[in-house]
Amino acid sequence: MGRTGPPTLTRAARRQRSTGRCVRVVAAELWSIENNVSGANMDFEEFVRAVDDDGVYRGL
Repeated sequence: MGRTGPPTLTRAARRQRSTGRCVRVVAAELWSIENNVSGANMDFEEFVRAVDDDGVYRGL
């Protein structure tokens, strides 16, 4: 599975101050969100802002 395929809906585990609490992501990039948010490298909102024109996060 590459950067295509059906997206998975992913949401922030805790309520954040931002309005972006959900993001659709392709399965191949799900690890990126989990690793960066759990390691505090990036905020969940950064992934929400990085979606493409279809509203899906496909990687940076």
